Amino acid sequence: MQSQWLPIHQGMGLRLSGKLPAQPEGGYWQLQVIYHSPLAMLTGTLTPRQLVVGGAQGMRYIIRGTSITEHGSSDGPLVSDSLPAVEVERTVLTPEDQ
Repeated sequence: MQSQWLPIHQGMGLRLSGKLPAQPEGGYWQLQVIYHSPLAMLTGTLTPRQLVVGGAQGMRYIIRGTSITEHGSSDGPLVSDSLPAVEVERTVLTPEDQ
């Protein structure tokens, strides 16, 4: 899976793309994206270790085939919540127009 920051004129978000390996019948993928709000960090209202977008668990998604469903923080825990996060290199997440 590839990640790409979109420049401000394209919505200034994170684009995830790529093909995931097939899962057995009934299987699914869990994706958790944890990132800080750059605007909130610039204003000094949070530090790199507190308050991420989506709450403490970040933004979580369930991927079944071609269906992607957001799993809200109030929807309960996921198996992936107990796994360590894999940090993506900062150079990969630099907006293209910078």
